Amino acid sequence: MFSKIYFKALALIALVIAVYTGVIVFFVSPKIEERAIHLEEKTGKAHLQEIVTVVDSTARELRSYEKNSIAFHKEELKNITDVAFTLVEKLHASSQPESIKKHILAEVKIFRDNLSNFYRHSQQCDPPEDMQKVIKEFVKLYRYDGGTGYFFINRNTSCILHPIKPALEGMDLVNLKDTDGKYFIREFVKLTETWKEGFVSYKWLNPTSKKIEDKLTYIFYFAPFDWIIGTGVYFAEVTRQTQKNAIEYVSNLRYGENEYFYISDYNSVLISHPSLQGKDMSKVTDPQGISIVPPMVQIAREHGQGFHSYSWNKLQGTDQLYKKLTFSKHIPDWEWVIGTGIYLDSVELEVEIKKRDLIKILRKLLTTTKIADTGYIYIFDSKGNMILHPNSNIEGKNFAELENPGKNSFILDDLIDAYRSRGKVLYYTWDKPSDKGNYVYEKVSWIDYNNDFDWYICSSAYIAEINSTANKLKQYIWITSFILLALALVISAYLFKKLLKPIEVLSRKALQVKNGDLSVRSQIRVDDEIGTLAQTFDGMLDTIEDNINTLDRKVNERTKDLQEMNQKLDYLASHDPMIGIFNRRKFFELASQKFIGNSINLYGAMMDIDKFKKINDTYGHPVGDLVIKAVAGTISEHLEEEAVFGRIGGEEFAIVCRYPTQKDAMKYFELLREKVEQLEIMTERGDLIQCTISVGVVKTDKTIRTLDELLHRADELLYKAKGSGRNKTIFRI
Repeated sequence: MFSKIYFKALALIALVIAVYTGVIVFFVSPKIEERAIHLEEKTGKAHLQEIVTVVDSTARELRSYEKNSIAFHKEELKNITDVAFTLVEKLHASSQPESIKKHILAEVKIFRDNLSNFYRHSQQCDPPEDMQKVIKEFVKLYRYDGGTGYFFINRNTSCILHPIKPALEGMDLVNLKDTDGKYFIREFVKLTETWKEGFVSYKWLNPTSKKIEDKLTYIFYFAPFDWIIGTGVYFAEVTRQTQKNAIEYVSNLRYGENEYFYISDYNSVLISHPSLQGKDMSKVTDPQGISIVPPMVQIAREHGQGFHSYSWNKLQGTDQLYKKLTFSKHIPDWEWVIGTGIYLDSVELEVEIKKRDLIKILRKLLTTTKIADTGYIYIFDSKGNMILHPNSNIEGKNFAELENPGKNSFILDDLIDAYRSRGKVLYYTWDKPSDKGNYVYEKVSWIDYNNDFDWYICSSAYIAEINSTANKLKQYIWITSFILLALALVISAYLFKKLLKPIEVLSRKALQVKNGDLSVRSQIRVDDEIGTLAQTFDGMLDTIEDNINTLDRKVNERTKDLQEMNQKLDYLASHDPMIGIFNRRKFFELASQKFIGNSINLYGAMMDIDKFKKINDTYGHPVGDLVIKAVAGTISEHLEEEAVFGRIGGEEFAIVCRYPTQKDAMKYFELLREKVEQLEIMTERGDLIQCTISVGVVKTDKTIRTLDELLHRADELLYKAKGSGRNKTIFRI
């Protein structure tokens, strides 16, 4: 009794045999004569490979020479560019905020020394009532940076002296603010009250550019007259002047045979160039269509620096093109690309000389090389120029428009297309030297290509000369194929019957398992892969029974573990990892809920540890963290039951809670401040630290509709508490 799988397998073998026989009859046989050419292909390709080897060897030599020469020129270009770039980079660095600050500090030091000397001299020579007048005149006339830098004088928020805008003198500038709403005059006063001197930045109209620009001002307190004296610069003005100096430097820099440097912006507009300054080069290409400036900009922007090459006229007014190599680097802040380039004509000339020597060697080889009886090797380029050919009348000619007889195409295009195909071989009809003009003789060309020279190298022969063994080969293939096919059919029928019997048994047992009987076993014992499959089948049934019994238990255990993990993750996502109270996100989430439905008698407080930066600077950040933990712990210990307490950021905390009366609320927040004030924190070194907090408290009213508004107003009171001496609680009820 034969199974279904046996008949399917036998039918598959029969189908394969039928398809194979069909291929032999309908495809291989008609092509057998054509394929016989490959019996002689080794000879033609061997001769071809000899020429290709010589060409490739020379190409590698030239490639190595060109690579080494270009590498030398690249290193030379890089070193030359680094010379110019180094100074430009220094100028760029001098326009950066830190350098500007150092420059201002240096000028202020000189001014203060001069002012102190002048003040002492004025005390000796002038009556006291005229001393201020004399010193004001001194400040008014004092200049630096070529006359652009000056100093002004304020007393508190009133202008005493302004050399550039005298109209401001005598005015109270307390309400003067920049375009961002910053009251920078008030900042001057706060800074001198706290630190006596320092920097203040703001936005102001630059009288030179007529634009609002970032300005940096340094002020210091002059105690003898209770003056605030300051000076400042516009960042953009410094950058513009520095860029102007850099452009002037690069424009005048030369090396070699009057070689120059250029500067381009990111839009490929030349900022500095001997003859093309200001020209937009974004669309300019060389005669071969290669873009010139945009690739330099792109390479420098993406990699910081890099090389680019293109062809260009070395001398104006000539058509002679030479390859040019450029190297460029960029300054991101200024959106500048700086570079230079050199011509590689000396390298190209040496390559051309070596190429001519190669052609002489190849000509000797081609005259002594024969394929079959009359076959030969020839070389041409992609434009159809015949580089080498045994027939001297053809060599040096262009055959781009020579037709391929009977194909309605050009023989050049057919040869190139054949190389690009998988076989790299072309079959066509051609004439013979003994029968010129009669294009009826079948011919074959094997084709190779050298990319360095753009040369196609072909070995060519007539098919009739290499096709003498075609008939014998065809008969041998037919006889051998039919014998093998018959044997394959008989042997396959026997082997499939023997092989598939255990599989049939396994199929029946698997069907029983599908119907729910897990007690069945295959009982197959053979020493091969099918035996292994049967043993695995039996073992799998044993495992399934065990797994069914333990699966529920493992699922329940895993579910419990996941629930515990989720609880831990939820805690970590909502609490500050250092001090264990609500983090900013969780605080705003819970505090916002207090506004839902009823915001009456709701209080919001912002708290900040006083002079926390000084604690960090004095004892270090680990001690700063210890202080934050202690303050947060003290507040948490005295936290009302329904209050929401969280760390907003750094040393800043917030509380939202309800109190029935204003008196209770004020008493509670004042208690928190006092408890923190009573804290004594011992560091690992044994230092005893005490700290205080400033608190701003606001009660909701009709004007406060959101948590953000409540905390914003509380934050304003917090800063008022800090500004009025710290360690205070300020209420707005």
